[in-house]
Amino acid sequence: MYMRSILLDESERLIRTKGFVPFSLAELSKELSIPENRVTEYFVNKDGVCVELLDRTIARFERELDEIYTEYGDAGSRLIAYACLRSEEFVRGLPSLSAALIAVTASLSDAIRQCFDRFLALQLNWIKTVLEGHFASCGGHAEVSMRPIAHLLLVTLEVDDLLDGAENRSEPSAASYSVLLTILGIVKGKA
Repeated sequence: MYMRSILLDESERLIRTKGFVPFSLAELSKELSIPENRVTEYFVNKDGVCVELLDRTIARFERELDEIYTEYGDAGSRLIAYACLRSEEFVRGLPSLSAALIAVTASLSDAIRQCFDRFLALQLNWIKTVLEGHFASCGGHAEVSMRPIAHLLLVTLEVDDLLDGAENRSEPSAASYSVLLTILGIVKGKA
């Protein structure tokens, strides 16, 4: 189990650093200075690695999102905590795993795409639930579907991640995301 975790961690670093398309099991074995057949004891191909990476990420996000929802009582705090959860993946100058995969969606296998869709759906549904609770409690926007707003928040956070990485920031800013939360009236703007 320990070796599998090492392989997954290094695979994620390589995918985020060099991209999914050039990533290979041969490159992984070279980076770890181990024979390629040692890698293939755990994974048949790079698709298998990516699916397991996404499964691991989904499981972590499910746990964390449940904890955030339970721990924080209002939508603003929940959505900010969600942005903080996303920022845990931030490494200076590197895209998140999801941003690295979004960039090459057309070249992903069906298995990876299905797993990636599950990851995005998990986040969208969670954000949608938070928004519905917020707007129901303040009596507004009952006729408006929260799904497009949830999608806008998720995409905005992804774009912030990409911009922060491109600007080689030492920490994520989530600047546009924060502005959008204020515009939507979920968090209070500065007076």
